Amino acid sequence: MTTQIEPVNHVELYEWLKSLSVYKQELKLFRERLSEVVIKNSGADIFKDIEHFQNLLIIHQNHIDLIRHDVKQFENKLELDADVMNDGSNASLIFEEAQLRERLKTFEHLFIDFKYEYYAFIRKYI
Repeated sequence: MTTQIEPVNHVELYEWLKSLSVYKQELKLFRERLSEVVIKNSGADIFKDIEHFQNLLIIHQNHIDLIRHDVKQFENKLELDADVMNDGSNASLIFEEAQLRERLKTFEHLFIDFKYEYYAFIRKYI
């Protein structure tokens, strides 16, 4: 039995980039809200948590930037190999797309977990 290799879905790549852009905007809002918490709460006990969330914001920002870069690089490869991809025969590019999809999926799960933790912290101090 042979496995049918599906050609890369360009619409999906566009959706990934849009999603990453939304996550980036969310991080901007999270930074602003974290600043409000710092202004309203000057106790020394809160600064450990503030630093924790600042670090997580930086980490998530870096992941967004890396995934976005890799998606854009993948798009560039697709443009160069458009003729090969049209017949669905370039298994290495399809494998790379699957890896990108899995990275984005993992990032999204981690980001959702981060949001729950972040919102619990914000509710506690605002």
